[in-house]
Amino acid sequence: MLNQLLSELRHLISLHIQTDEGCHIEINTTKDFPYHNTLQSLTLHGTWPRGNDISEFPIYLTKIELRDSELKEDPMPKLERLQYLVTLKFFASVYFGKTMVCSAGGFPMLESLFITNWYHDKKGRFGVHMWEAMPNLEEWSIEEGAMPKLTFLRLTSCEKLKMLPDFHHVTSLQKLELYGMSKELIRRTRREDLHKIRHVPKICRCTRTGPLKTGRRYDTDEGELLDAGEGISTVEKGDEEVRAEDKADNQEVRAEEED
Repeated sequence: MLNQLLSELRHLISLHIQTDEGCHIEINTTKDFPYHNTLQSLTLHGTWPRGNDISEFPIYLTKIELRDSELKEDPMPKLERLQYLVTLKFFASVYFGKTMVCSAGGFPMLESLFITNWYHDKKGRFGVHMWEAMPNLEEWSIEEGAMPKLTFLRLTSCEKLKMLPDFHHVTSLQKLELYGMSKELIRRTRREDLHKIRHVPKICRCTRTGPLKTGRRYDTDEGELLDAGEGISTVEKGDEEVRAEDKADNQEVRAEEED
């Protein structure tokens, strides 16, 4: 029924599909999606049929959000072909593989990448999913020439990832958030891997697995104290994602456990 309905809606701009727990998203991406050339925003919350890899998506998509996909194959080789994709969000239980590769020339327009189990509900309230977006990820490589316009990256709770990919050629990156990551990865970003991210103006590092707690005070990168206030919020303005920011006028929080 869903496939038939989609085949009739040829002028869709935004599509959100969410399934009940244990149910698959009954959709044929190879057959149905390529014809939706007006579709710009796609949200899929549910298990991919048989846990297989991603097939094809409409070529003019600018925003994709995936959750509970349970993919076994690296989704990047297919997604990086989308020439107009600006925002890509991976939430809980998206990819169960151990390696991920972003190829040279891939994601030519991507500006914001979220690999996280943090989310905001429709009322803007902050929450944390029980399951990580990529719980088994151990190795992530980004080839030179990939993501040439990336400005924002949030990487959360990928605890098996021991070191960051090399971002030194992603000169556009302005803000990097690392929350709930392993102590080894955080340590490396301050020592032997510092050259990978030295050019990034704003970096948040944190080994805690949950969000910043309301009312607590944390050290900032400037060595000052900052109230967490009511935490982090996200709003939409047209097609652009307003980055998750603290209420203290873009000051960066660094809540870090000492080695």
